[in-house]
Amino acid sequence: MNSTDEENKQAALRDFFERKLLPLAERLKLEGHKFFPMAPDVQAESYYIRRMKRTMLPEDFTALGSLGTEEIEVLLAQMWQEQGYHELARLAVDIAHLAGMLRATESQSAEVSELIYVMF
Repeated sequence: MNSTDEENKQAALRDFFERKLLPLAERLKLEGHKFFPMAPDVQAESYYIRRMKRTMLPEDFTALGSLGTEEIEVLLAQMWQEQGYHELARLAVDIAHLAGMLRATESQSAEVSELIYVMF
């Protein structure tokens, strides 16, 4: 990857953060939304949660990293819509686009690294 390409990616990220995400975060903060607690809740008797689902299935261990940008967009938008964050759901398109732009592509070669012991 050349430095111009990297600079363009950084500029796109900065633009998204400054023009879309940060203003939305400020607005939600003013409305009283808290996404991450910054201190323990002194009113809480316990942080223990009894899980309704007590057994794991194979799909619970499947990484979502192989999803395409369209699937990422749909899943993010759906999750935020269900949580009532409709403005955040509208950013799913931009986030999916950035995820696709930033996805690293590894080059394939038949040569094995000298740091790997090959067993025959």
